[in-house]
Amino acid sequence: MIVLYHSAMSTCSQKVRLALAEKGVEWTSHEVNLMAGEQKSEEYVALNPKGVVPTLVVDGEAISESTLINELIEEAFTGPALLPTDAIERARTRLWPKRIDEGVHAACGTLTFGTVMRGFQLTRPREDVMADLQAMDDPAHREARLSLFEHGVEAPEFSTAVQAMVRFFADMDTTLASKEWLGGSSFSLADCAAAPYALRFAQFGLIDDWSTERPNLLRWLGNLQARPSFVAAVTGWESPGAIRVFAAAGQQIRPLI
Repeated sequence: MIVLYHSAMSTCSQKVRLALAEKGVEWTSHEVNLMAGEQKSEEYVALNPKGVVPTLVVDGEAISESTLINELIEEAFTGPALLPTDAIERARTRLWPKRIDEGVHAACGTLTFGTVMRGFQLTRPREDVMADLQAMDDPAHREARLSLFEHGVEAPEFSTAVQAMVRFFADMDTTLASKEWLGGSSFSLADCAAAPYALRFAQFGLIDDWSTERPNLLRWLGNLQARPSFVAAVTGWESPGAIRVFAAAGQQIRPLI
């Protein structure tokens, strides 16, 4: 029995659904409503103490952290290999998820929180928002979120996050100038990991200049979207309403790009 606790538009959920689709793994869906706070429920926190998505439950064993989940999917299930056979290439392929975990994911989260989520938070009573922020364990994370809530795209953390994303996409484009996929000639866990962040910029409507500035990245994104796994893992879960919200939010980010 394989159950995935996930959210439709979550970047980390998307990368895990991509790996599952590529390997042809059948799984049972359990959607977690992040806007309703279901990730904070006692039942879910028992599975994932951090209260984040996704969580993969395999025969009763809960595994969290999307990068580790994808490594498990590669090792535990048959299907097309999602890591190169050469040891050096495997190491280089793993550098992409590592880089994402160490900064890119947080940067993308900053852009999303400072626009989309901030819009939602501003509709709530201020004391409720402050209570949620005070409940955050990490002081640095708490202060950053407070800054984003108060200042939105004008927060210093926001421009720093934009710069990090632009550098990431520039490096992807450079790598893809000589490779079909980030890990080499075949689709890999690196592509699963990076896909949601390129897609988020597309949803923000911020890839207009990629045809001239990032042509290799744009080719890669087109090839990614043409894969059957993309429909199963991403397109099939997209919400038209959410896509409209992201497109509107992108207009706030565009001047900084």
